Amino acid sequence: MRPVVAAALVLLLALPAAARDLTSVEEAALVERVDEFNAAIDGRNFETVLSIVPPRIYETIAEQHGIDVATLRAVVVDQMEEIFEEATLEEFDMRVTDAERRTLEDGTPYLLLPTTTVVEAEGVGRMRFENATLALLDEGTWYLLRLDDPNQAAILQQTYPGFAGVELPRGTITPLDDQ
Repeated sequence: MRPVVAAALVLLLALPAAARDLTSVEEAALVERVDEFNAAIDGRNFETVLSIVPPRIYETIAEQHGIDVATLRAVVVDQMEEIFEEATLEEFDMRVTDAERRTLEDGTPYLLLPTTTVVEAEGVGRMRFENATLALLDEGTWYLLRLDDPNQAAILQQTYPGFAGVELPRGTITPLDDQ
């Protein structure tokens, strides 16, 4: 009988942790976080935009480039300001209501929020970006991270090993003007 119990225990431990629904507090905090992000984008408050990206992501990138996090954040803010000087944001829509709810193997919930961005830039024209924004809980706080390209996914998986092996959607870019 003991071998059967041992085998059952091994099988049980090998299974992923049970998925769980978000609590009402977590759900409300996520909606508030997305609203905060949207307001920051609309108001071009890039410091707030950066505060909504997981701090651990900045730590990983700063370490890779041999700089401190404050310097990295300053560079990113400067780049965002330059981009917004040269491009017009026509549409930005991050849809919490259409989120795809997923769970990591350890039972931690995360969401993929469909996100649409339309920008116009001189010499490039109008472009529509369709992608997913990852909403993840880190120490009880929701953070958002755009998933536009494989480099972002690689940094995510390096920073948060629970995402290793998780297939993440890639974004698409569609020209809206004939150039």
